[in-house]
Amino acid sequence: MGTSIVSPKSKTLVPDTTSADDDSIAAAQTPGGAGDLTLAGTASSFADAGVGLSVTVTGDGATDLRATNFTITGTNALGISASEVLAGPNGAATVTSTLKYNTVTQIAVSGGTTTAVRAGNAAGSGGSEQTIFAGRTRLRELFGDDLFIRTSKGMIPTPVANQIIKDVRSALSLIQNTISETEKFDPATAEMTFKISIGDSSEYRLLPLLVKELAEVAPKIKVETYLTPRKDAPRELSSGTIDFSIDPPVHSDPHLKHEKIYEEDYVMIVRKDHPILQKSEISLEDYLNLSHIHISNRKTGLGHVDMTLYRMGLSRDISLRAQHFLVAPYIVEQLSLIHI
Repeated sequence: MGTSIVSPKSKTLVPDTTSADDDSIAAAQTPGGAGDLTLAGTASSFADAGVGLSVTVTGDGATDLRATNFTITGTNALGISASEVLAGPNGAATVTSTLKYNTVTQIAVSGGTTTAVRAGNAAGSGGSEQTIFAGRTRLRELFGDDLFIRTSKGMIPTPVANQIIKDVRSALSLIQNTISETEKFDPATAEMTFKISIGDSSEYRLLPLLVKELAEVAPKIKVETYLTPRKDAPRELSSGTIDFSIDPPVHSDPHLKHEKIYEEDYVMIVRKDHPILQKSEISLEDYLNLSHIHISNRKTGLGHVDMTLYRMGLSRDISLRAQHFLVAPYIVEQLSLIHI
C-alpha cells in the first residue's frame, strides 16, 4: 500500500529561472505510516513563464530509495494533465522529473520509507527569459497577434490565444498520450477506437473488408466513420479528431503522410437504352452535349472531372448535384442523365 504527498489545493510552481528550491513543493517529511504529507507553499500565478518547472525529490539521509517510486501528478503550463514516475534518490541525492509542471496535485509514494524526503523545483527549469521570449516572438509572427498582453493582474491571453488554445491543448494531449503508451502495438490485445473520415463509395468498397480483417486479427479494435469536409481534414488530423482520412490525394500539407490504398478508373454510366449507345465511339463533344449528374457532399465547388475540363477551357451541363455516389445508378436508370 503506497502513501501520497497530497494537498487540498494544488501547488502552483512559481517561475524561477535562476535558483533551485528543494522543498518548495513539500518540506522534509517521512512518507510512511498512515499520514499523508501536505504540499508546501502558496499558490502563485505562473502565466508569465509559460513553460513549466521540473520537479525534484531529495533524500535527507543515507538510505537508498532507488527501489521507491515517486509518482508526480499535476498539469503543465497549458493546463494539460501530466504525470510521471521517478525512482527515488540514493541517500541525500536528488532526482529530477523529465516533464515540466505548472501545478503539482499529488506525489504518490509506492512503498513507504523510514527516511525523510522533500520535493521542490530544479534550478533554471523554467527556461531562460531569452528562450521564452524567442518562443513567444515566433508564435506572435506565426499568428500575427501578441497572444498575451500584460495587465495589472499579470499576463492575460488575447482573443486569438483563447481561440487557438483548445486545438493546441488537444494536439499536446495527443502527443503526451502517444508518448505514454507502449511503443509496441499488439493488435490482438489492443483496445482502441479509430476515427476515419471516408466517403460513401470508399466506405462501400473498404469497410466490409476492414471489419472482417479486424474481427480476425484485432477483435477489440473499434472503428467510427465520419465524412469530414475536405478543407477541414488537415486540421482534424493534426488535432486528433480523426485518425485517418480516405480521400483522393488533393492535400499538399507537408505534415500529412499519404499512402495509396487503391486506384479507380473513370467510366461513364447511362441507362441501357440511352441513344448515345447507338454510336460506335463517343467523342468529347458527344460527352459535353449530354446532361450530367455531379456527386459531391459540398454545396459548391468543382469536382475532379470539372477541374480537368476547366483547364481545357471546357465545361459540362450539370442537371443534378447529389451527395452520394451510391444513388447515381438509380437516377441514371430512370432519366437521360449520365454519371462519371
